This record gives sequence, structure tokens and C-alpha cells, in this order.
Amino acid sequence: MPIYGFNGMESKIEGMIQLPVTMGTEPRQATFMLNFLIVKASSTYNAILGKTGMHAFKAIASTYHLKIKFPTRNEVEERRGKPAEDLIPITLYTEEPDKITYVRALLQEDLKEEVVKFLRNNCNVFAWTAADMLGIDPLFMTHKLNVNPERKPIKQKKMNFDPERQEAINREVDKLLEAGFIEEIQFPEWLANPVMVKKANGK
Repeated sequence: MPIYGFNGMESKIEGMIQLPVTMGTEPRQATFMLNFLIVKASSTYNAILGKTGMHAFKAIASTYHLKIKFPTRNEVEERRGKPAEDLIPITLYTEEPDKITYVRALLQEDLKEEVVKFLRNNCNVFAWTAADMLGIDPLFMTHKLNVNPERKPIKQKKMNFDPERQEAINREVDKLLEAGFIEEIQFPEWLANPVMVKKANGK
């Protein structure tokens, strides 16, 4: 039978293959034989490890910490997700070397030069601060909150954040105020506290 939701449409199963899957490195390593369904679908990934595979490894994944834990013969192994390919920084402005973007390290040299040339020729489309973003025509795209209009809005009580998080919140609010993206109101009908999550780079 087909599967649904993999890429937003029905995907026909072409078959099934059993492969050994290894997590970790010696001495903390685990290997299990897992079944993979084969489908013809456009995807960023060559294979996806589902709940059955996670159960086989007795693995616990934390999206917040970008890590996965699983038991091995020699204690518990803790792995942090890594990109499939390294990136190399390139400067877009000779007069402002701190403004950089990244390209794939394994690109062929001629293609890499072409990509870098294209990015530098179109560097004016990059937004380095909130103030650089001129906005999007509402006829092109509009963001709406998916809420039931028949429900009464709720004002959450203000949460107390640790100094590091509060400082980060203040910086972001100041940037958005300066750019004119947000404005202060005295009597809000609804209020939600910000949710702070650290990025992979620690910010």
C-alpha cells in the first residue's frame, strides 16, 4: 500500500530492503539490521530513520540540544548532529570583510567560482539587519495567526527570564523597534511570552 505525508502526496512503495545501520564510533558503537521502505520521491535525505529504528537503538533524541543518546556495550553514547557537508565562508564586500555567506566545500571549482561571482553581483539582496529588510508586499505574502476568532484572547503573565535570555530578548526587541517592525501598545488584548531557543552556534 502507498504511504502519505512523506512529501505532501501519495508515495508508492517500490519495495523493502534490510540494511545494517551503525551509530557512534568504537568503543561506544551500536549496530542493528533495519528495514527500509523504498519510494521514488524527491527528498533532501537518502534515508530516514523512523520510530522503529529509534526503538531498536533505544535512542532518545533532543531537538532542543540537537543531540541523540543511545546505549552501547560500553556506556551511553551522546552524538550531536553534524552537517552532511562542510561549508566555507566567502566575503561579499571587499570593504566590509565581516559580512560573509557560505557555499558548499565540495562544489567543483568552476561551479564554486560561478556561484561566488553570482552572489557578489547580487549582494544588494542580503539583509544584514532588520532595518535592511524593506518589507514584503501583502499581495505577495501575508502572515496570519491561526486562531479561532470565536475564542477570547488570553494575556499570559510575564515570565521571568535569566539575565542571559533577558539580554537577548532586549537586543532583539530594540532591533525590531528601531526598524519599525513592531510598536509598543499599552493595553494588549492578548499577550504571549517569547520562547527562547539556542541556535547550533550558541547564540
